[in-house]
This record gives sequence, C-alpha cells and structure tokens, in this order.
Amino acid sequence: MESIFRLIKGYLIIRISKQGFVRFLNLCLQNNIYLWDILEQEKEILISVTLHDFLKIQDIVRKSKVKIHIINRRGFPFYMVRMRRYLVLCVGILFCLFCLYYQKTHLWTIRTEGNISITSEQIEDCLKENGFYCGMRRDQFQASQTEKVLKETFDIFSWVSTSLDGTELTVSVIENTASNDEFVQKEFPSSLYASHDGIIRKLVVNNGYTKYKVNDEVKTGDLIISGEVPYSNNDGINSFHLTFAQGEYLCEVKVPFHKSYQRTQDKPIYGVWESCLGSMAWNTFFFPDVTSFKKETNCIILREYIDLNFLSLFDYKIYYIKSQQRKFKTIRRTLDEEEIKEQLTREIRYYINDLEQSGASNIIPDVSFTASEKEISLYGIITYFTPDLIRKNITPQTDEGIGHGTDNTYNGT
Repeated sequence: MESIFRLIKGYLIIRISKQGFVRFLNLCLQNNIYLWDILEQEKEILISVTLHDFLKIQDIVRKSKVKIHIINRRGFPFYMVRMRRYLVLCVGILFCLFCLYYQKTHLWTIRTEGNISITSEQIEDCLKENGFYCGMRRDQFQASQTEKVLKETFDIFSWVSTSLDGTELTVSVIENTASNDEFVQKEFPSSLYASHDGIIRKLVVNNGYTKYKVNDEVKTGDLIISGEVPYSNNDGINSFHLTFAQGEYLCEVKVPFHKSYQRTQDKPIYGVWESCLGSMAWNTFFFPDVTSFKKETNCIILREYIDLNFLSLFDYKIYYIKSQQRKFKTIRRTLDEEEIKEQLTREIRYYINDLEQSGASNIIPDVSFTASEKEISLYGIITYFTPDLIRKNITPQTDEGIGHGTDNTYNGT
C-alpha cells in the first residue's frame, strides 16, 4: 500500500557522492525527510526520496557539500509531464469517447416497411414536422405519439407500429388495400369513389348502396358505392344506415399517349468499369472517400454499401463502400427511322408494364407513328381496365348530418 502512495505522490532515485553523505543524512533526519532504498556503491550512494521532500533538500545539499544526480523519476506527476507531448493523442481519445456517447444517445436512421402508396420521404417529412427527426435524442422519442401522428396524417394506414433498435427507428405500416382487408376495421363505415375517368364495365355491390349501373360514365371522385344506405323506419322517417362499402368493380379507362424522339441525338459511349479501395461509413458519419478517381464531368460513379455485421460495435452500423467508375464520351449522330421506332416501342412497353404493376388489365394500345423532318412521334390512345377505387371513411352521424374522412385506396376486385 505504501508503494502505491509513493507512485501517486511521485518519487525520485538520486545518486549522492560519499563525501559529506553522513552530514547530509543527519540533516535529513533533523528535517523529517524520509529516505529509503539506500544502496551503497563504490564511489556513490543511491537513495529514493519523494518529490515533496526532494524540493526541501536543496539547502541541505548546499550545507553538506554533497553532489547529487537524478537517476530516475517515477510516479503519477512525472507521467503527466511526459504525457504533455501526447496532448493531441489524449484529446483525440477523449473526442472519440465523446462521439461514441453522442452517437449512442441519438437517433440516426429512420427505416420504413410496408408503405406502398405513401413514400418513405413523405413519412420522414411528417415525422420531422412533428419533432421526430434524425439526430434527436433517443430519450425524447415516444412510440405512442409517433404512431398517433402517422395515423392522423395518413388515413390510408390501418396499422402503424414503431420500434427503436439502437440508433435506428423502424416504422412498420399496413395500408387499407384489398390484400390487407383482414387488417381493415370493417366496423368503421366508409364509401368507395372512382379513381379514374371512364366507363363502368362491371359493378357488383356486396355491401352498400349505388346509383350507377354497367356502361355508365364516371368521373374521378364520383361516389360509386356508398356506405350510407338509405332506409325508412316504421314511422316513415327516412334515415341512413352506415356500413363498410364493398363490391366488385371494373372501369374502362382511356388515356392519351404521346412520345417523340429527335432524329439527331447525343449517344454516350462507355468505357470499362474501374475499381478502387472505396471508403468506410459509420451510421451517418462517413470516413474520407479513399479513391483514386478524379472528378470528371463525363463519368458514372457507382457505390455499393456492404454491411459489415461482424464488425458492429454496440448499436452502430459499419459499412464498407465499394466504389467503381465508368467514363464515357458523347457523340452526336443521326439515327435512322428503325432505331427511333425501336426506342419508342420500348417506351410504350415500359408504360404498359407500369400499368400492369398498378393493377390494370386488358391493356389495348391504339397508337401509330408519325414522322417529320426533325423527329418521329408515337401517339394515340391506350385503353385498359382497372378495379381501383378510393375509400373514404365516414364519420359517425351527428345532428348536423354525416361527415367524411380522407382518402384510402381500395381494390374493387
């Protein structure tokens, strides 16, 4: 224990000449200066003395006329003096610990699951407007308040759940679509409205009331199947029964299509992909991009983020960013008519694929090519059938009447 206190206070090992050592020793005893580890050598004597007592022996050395020489310095005070040269290193370590603590106590990533018609950016903007954003403290996050805000803002969400995993917030939602009917609260009354201008080709009401029939023309926003079913009671008073509107619906939609390409175009000619070392990313903090790429105008840089799960520290995510570059140059050339028609055919094929993915069926394109001196165009009408309807919740009946909520999507098949 005594040796530990000596290290805390600091001590020195000094070398003293033998001439005058006896007088030096007596003066130290008179002044209560503690000496230990006295070791006699041929011409000198080694002793240990605390830093505090060493500062008091200056007069004793002068009176005893001995010569002293410091051999070694040990203990915490001398260690701190030596560490001053590593000041930058110490500050860097403290800063690194502070960054670890700061990152651990804040929210840095928001991930969404299950959203289809509402984009992740819209959800993040909604959360930001209500005080939930990347960079906020984790202890300020309230799951119940977040879920309430999302449900009130987006009525299309029938179910919302939030979970905080480390520094990442996961928002899971289920939308009111036909594939999620089991999650929709069917006891809540609602009506179905047209989502496109067109002609009704199929209409079967399973639940609700309608004034339309097959081959009727409808406009976007028209009430197709109402959740307000009229009836008369025994007293002859007309009223409404609120219900969850359901049915089978198919609408024929005609949309114009027009796309044109210039005969003279700039065509890029690509080179080979060049790889480099890449860089590292830690949550939202990125290390410098260690690449040999020069910033050029005509080049494509592709970065692939590889999640290094085995290097994850606490709740942080570490990524390796693999970078590739592909240079290109453009040449201006005149395309022949067949090449342009092939491009336009590809464009209408992409458009039809998008319609099919949105639920459209029996797509019939009625288009034709027209050519001029500078460009070739493809235009006409595309006919397709869609079962999509817009669901609007109905608020409970009051003395003032019946109100309506906001839009929800519904697939009428």
